[in-house]
Order: sequence, then C-alpha cells, then structure tokens
Amino acid sequence: MSLLLIRIGLELTTPVVPEVRAWIDLHPDAALASEVELPLQRDSGSVWSARLLTAPSASGYFLYRIGLAAHPGASWSITVQDSASQRQLLTDGDVAPLSKCWLVGTCPFRVATPHPKNGMCATQSDGGRSERRRSGVLVLLQGGKLPNCREHH
Repeated sequence: MSLLLIRIGLELTTPVVPEVRAWIDLHPDAALASEVELPLQRDSGSVWSARLLTAPSASGYFLYRIGLAAHPGASWSITVQDSASQRQLLTDGDVAPLSKCWLVGTCPFRVATPHPKNGMCATQSDGGRSERRRSGVLVLLQGGKLPNCREHH
C-alpha cells in the first residue's frame, strides 16, 4: 500500500476568498466516470491537502484535475509525496493567469513489477521491457490522523 499526501497551495496578494477543488482518477484508461473528488482539508489560510491510500493492485499513475478560484496573479503550487518513503512524486507551481483556472496532469507513483503468472496483459514500455497493467483501488482518508501503513510487495 502507498500513502500519498497531496498539497495545494495558493499565495494571494489581494483579499479574496479562494476556492480549491480537486479530482483524481486511478483508472486513466477508463471512461470519465472513474474520477473521484478528493476530500480536501484546508490546513491553513493558503494550503489544502488530501491523503490517499492506494492498494497494491493500483495502477502506477493517476490523473489529477484541480480547480482554483482566486485572483489573476495568485501563485499556486502542488506537491505529491509518498509518505512511506518521503519521496517527492510531483512538484509544480506557477502564477494563475485568470481568476479561475484548471490544472490537469498525471503523476506516477509506482512502477509495477511484472510477474509471468499473474494473468495480466503485458504491454511494451518505451525502454523495451514488459510492464503489467492493473486496475486501481483508492481509499480517501479524512481526519487528522494517518494510519500506520507499510508498503506491501
């Protein structure tokens, strides 16, 4: 299992009430109905966060979509961290050109280890090695306490 921490920050220079909403999709090859809204918690006046517990059978990356409403020129940032390994998976940021904008992207969080007898379809990667695809499983965590998690292989 992987415990992921997503943080979205906004730095405002004008007094407005900012809004942040985020969606995640662990089934990038599926239809649009596989997207789930994250239960963001506002940690401070300028940081929102969500914790995700992904199952070992989850795919190796996810799609994200973030809606921001602030003011033109507000600085935004997003980080995704694997809490178990303390590894930064994604760090990005920029300045919002409009009062409302959408951020869309992908974030890898695991390299699937292929096994010849697991019954999954193999696909060729760019490096010439075979990779396996699995369907994703996602647990959204709410509240201040994080569970004691370890990565299982």
